[in-house]
Amino acid sequence: MRDIWIGENYLSAERSVLVLGESWYGETQDLPEFIRGWASRKVRDMSFSKIFNTGSGMHTTKSTPEDRLRFWNQIAFYNFVPGSIAEGRESRSKNEHFEAACEPFKSVLKQIEPHGVWILGIGQAKYSQPIVEAAGIAHEVAPYPTTRGLTREVLQSSWHALMGQIR
Repeated sequence: MRDIWIGENYLSAERSVLVLGESWYGETQDLPEFIRGWASRKVRDMSFSKIFNTGSGMHTTKSTPEDRLRFWNQIAFYNFVPGSIAEGRESRSKNEHFEAACEPFKSVLKQIEPHGVWILGIGQAKYSQPIVEAAGIAHEVAPYPTTRGLTREVLQSSWHALMGQIR
């Protein structure tokens, strides 16, 4: 599937984590291809870099492509609102986008059965968090990684809290 990343080791991971993004901007790309491109440094993406830095405990500037891919191969990633919502980041997902995303997200949860979900984005959490709770899955909500003024400590605290829930 082009809208979801399921790492090669996700299904065998002791603690399978779904990282739930919000939406895609601009021309949509095949997500597995995009992540492989990011891991090999052919593509830059600040959100994926911050997710990697937080979840791996490493830093993108000091990591090898193998380090990057090793982390991503242990998790799954899905944008709550599939497809592109607009050309640029100045546009934001709207309530109708979030409402339309609920049923597809329920299907994703059933398909990949994560032990935990790291929900990134306060706005989409109003819609995604109740679904995760109803499924009985551990979760944490954090601001989107590229939120202005967001500190690394806030993301790390949220990630570690999730890891603590699914030990």
